[in-house]
Amino acid sequence: MADVKLDLVGDLHCVEEFGEIVEASIGARVKFLRYEVTDAGLYSYVLGLADLPQPSEAFDADHPQLKVEARTIDSVMGQDADEQSVHVTILYRLQRPDAIVDYSGGVTTSQVTSAKDKNEALITLSHTVGTDTQTVVAKVSAFEAQPYANFETVESQTYPMALAIVWANHVNSKVFRGKPAGTWRVVNVEYERLDMSAATKLWKFRWQIQYNRDGWNPHVFFVDPASGEIPADVVAGVGDKDVDWYDEVDFDLKFT
Repeated sequence: MADVKLDLVGDLHCVEEFGEIVEASIGARVKFLRYEVTDAGLYSYVLGLADLPQPSEAFDADHPQLKVEARTIDSVMGQDADEQSVHVTILYRLQRPDAIVDYSGGVTTSQVTSAKDKNEALITLSHTVGTDTQTVVAKVSAFEAQPYANFETVESQTYPMALAIVWANHVNSKVFRGKPAGTWRVVNVEYERLDMSAATKLWKFRWQIQYNRDGWNPHVFFVDPASGEIPADVVAGVGDKDVDWYDEVDFDLKFT
């Protein structure tokens, strides 16, 4: 309409990571005559203006994958009896399929119960009565450090849950970040819709992986049914073994 005026007001905000702009926001002020729109239709009217950047629209020609993710009406102001002004914040985020951001991490400590010490040797206790010595395997509860890392990726998916299932609860199939196969596990996957276009269906995925120096497969021991104890001479791989429980996947395909 001729009575509508839109100004980009210049409060530009950008976030750059590893030399690439991954997020930007800019404010827009829309002025129009009050009689052009009712209060009930104000928000849809303003957000539907052709000159206002629309969902999935690129920031500019130099940043075609930095696209509108959200638009927020921050304030509605009445300039005078006839004119009204609305301020809109337009948020752009990188929406490149397979774009990856290693955005946070840390180290937590978890309590574990183990029959082996830090060098993978069995913990044994012995007791002698007269000439009779009995040796058993003991278990201890201790804390160990478990680093974790969080990633964000943008994926083009029709069924995002299917992708999440492919990775959730899987362990690394080979050395990853200097740690052996089976020691990193995908412990959490979240996703949200970025692009409402039916053609592209872009989703932001958040992944969390966690490290366990002992590996994630459960460990079992033979227990003597008579004594209820683990024999000190239990044979590794026979009466002392890991259970092959977790499926493996190449972490380099997603997290590098």
